[in-house]
Amino acid sequence: MNFSVLHLMNKSDFFKYLIPEKNKEFKPYPMVGWYNVRQLITTGVKSLVSGIFGSYADRREIQAAISGNESFDYSGEKDLWLDYVADLGDGFNSTFTVASLLAADHLTVDNYPTHRGKVLVMGGDQVYPVANKKHYETRFISPYEIAYPKNEKENDHPHLFAIPGNHDWYDGLANFLKIFINDRFIGNWYAMQHRSYFALKLRENVWLWGIDIQLDADIDKPQLDYFAFASSKMKKGDKIILCTSKPSWIYKSKEEEVNYKILEYFENKYIIEKGFELLITLAGDSHHYSRYSRQTENGTVHKIISGGGGAFLHPTHNLQKKIRVREGEMELKKTFPSKEKSSRLLFLNFLFPFFNPEFSAFMGTVYLFMAWLLQSVTYYSPVFAVLSKIEPAWYNIPVALHKIMSVIIFSPGLLIIVFGIFFGSMAFSDKRSGKFGFAYVAGIIQGLLHIVSGLSIIWILSYLSFHEAGYNYQSIFIFSAGMFLLGGFSGSLVLGIYLMLSNAAGIHDNEAFSSLRWEGYKNFLRFHIAADKITIYPIGLTKIIKWKVRKGYIEGEKPQPHLIEEPIIIKL
Repeated sequence: MNFSVLHLMNKSDFFKYLIPEKNKEFKPYPMVGWYNVRQLITTGVKSLVSGIFGSYADRREIQAAISGNESFDYSGEKDLWLDYVADLGDGFNSTFTVASLLAADHLTVDNYPTHRGKVLVMGGDQVYPVANKKHYETRFISPYEIAYPKNEKENDHPHLFAIPGNHDWYDGLANFLKIFINDRFIGNWYAMQHRSYFALKLRENVWLWGIDIQLDADIDKPQLDYFAFASSKMKKGDKIILCTSKPSWIYKSKEEEVNYKILEYFENKYIIEKGFELLITLAGDSHHYSRYSRQTENGTVHKIISGGGGAFLHPTHNLQKKIRVREGEMELKKTFPSKEKSSRLLFLNFLFPFFNPEFSAFMGTVYLFMAWLLQSVTYYSPVFAVLSKIEPAWYNIPVALHKIMSVIIFSPGLLIIVFGIFFGSMAFSDKRSGKFGFAYVAGIIQGLLHIVSGLSIIWILSYLSFHEAGYNYQSIFIFSAGMFLLGGFSGSLVLGIYLMLSNAAGIHDNEAFSSLRWEGYKNFLRFHIAADKITIYPIGLTKIIKWKVRKGYIEGEKPQPHLIEEPIIIKL
C-alpha cells in the first residue's frame, strides 16, 4: 500500500481510506436498478437521443479540428507496467474495490509480484447508467479519487487514457470530453489524451491503439487519418494491442456481424495491410472475463474481454466454444466466472421480485388499475360479484377467464392495457440475439402468461375478498392490497422465469443478469511490457468488499484478488 497518498492500514486484513476534503460530501451509490421503470425510460430516451445526435453531429470530427496527431511514447521506460480496466462506475462497492487494487503501489497475486501501471487504460463505459455530470462525479470520479488521492509532491504521476463506450456516448460525449480530454487529474492519475482515441508507443516495436467506434458507427475519417499518421512512425513487423469498446466478435446476430465487419475493416486496412502484427484485441462491454486464442505461424493471437471494473456481472455460459473471425477459428480458453458458476447464478432469477422491488411495485400498480377499471365498466353488474361466486379451481379457469374477457373486449381502456402488456412483452424479447424466431415465440408466451396470471389473480382475490364478506370497506381494502402485492409479485416472477428459461436457451444475456445486479466476479488486466515479452496478469475478485463510509473515511476488509488463469506470456 502507498502510505504517502493517505492509504491507511490498521491490520493486515483491514483498511481505511481517508476521504479527501474535496470529496467530503460523497455518498456511496448502490448498483443501478435497471428494472426501475423510471430508469428504463430515462436510459431508453438517452439511447434514442444519442443515436439521433450521433448521426448529425459527430464529436470525433470536432476533436480532430482542435487537436494534433500526437501519440504518446513510453518506449524509454525501463520497466513498463500498464493496467486495463473497463465497465466501471456502477455500484460503489464494486467500483471502489477494483479502484483500490489499481491504486496500490505493489500487488502480489498468487505469489506473482506486480506493480501499479505507469499507464491506466479504461476500455469504455466509465459510468452507468447515463453519462451525466452527477453520475460521473459520484459513480466514477469520487471512488477513484478516494482510492488514490492526488499527491501534490509527486512529479511522476501515472497517466490515464480512456475510450468511450455506448453509455459514455449517451450525452453525445459532452461530459467524456470534459473529464478525459481536459488535462485534468482523476485522483493521482493524469488524463493525457486530446481525442477520444489514442496511440501509445510501449516499446520500439510494440504499440497500443485505442479506437472510438461511437455507437456502432463507421470509424470517422479524421480518426482513420490519425491512425494512418501513427502507422507512418512504425515499421513493418511492429506489434499492436488494439482496444475497442465492444467485443463484436462474440455476438451472433446479423446486426452485430455488420459491427464486426467495421472492426475487421480497420484491422485489415490499418494493421495487416501495413505489415503490422495484431497481437491482442481488448474489449469491455460484456461484464466478465473471457479469452479466445489461436495459434498462428507468428505466435498466439488473443481476443480478450475484461469488462469487470464495477458493473453488474454478465453471463459466460452462452459463450461459444469456438468463433470464426478474420484470423480464422479461435477457441475459448478461459472464462470468469466459469460457465458452471454462471449457469447457477442464472437460477437467482427465481428471486426477481426481491432483486427488483421497484418493478414489482410497477406491475402491482398496473394490475390494480386494471382490476378497478374492470369493475368500473361493469357498475350495474359488478364483475367482482360474478367472480366471487366462481370457486377457485383449475376446472373453473376457462369459466372465470371467459367472464373477464367478455367485459374487456367491450372496454377500449381495458383493451389498451391488455394489449399494452402483451405487445410490451413481445417488444422486450431479445431479437438481437440472432434467434429471432425463438425470441418472437418466447415474447408471445411471456405476454400471454402476464395477462393470464393477472386476470387469474383478479378472479381469486374476488372470491376470497367478496364471497363471504360482500362489499364493505374492509373487503375492498383487502382486495386492493392483495391485488397490488400478489399482482406485483406475479408479474415480476413471470418475467424472472422468462429471463431464466430464455437465457438458458441462449438469449437475453444482458437482461437476465442486469436483473441480479451481481457485484461479484470483477476483474482487470495488468501488463508487464519487457524488451523480449509481454506478460498479462488477468486479476479477478470473486468477492467484493462491502465498504462502510464513516465520517471522514471509508473502511473495509482487505480485498482478496487472485489470478483468473496463469499469466499469459507473449514473446516479442
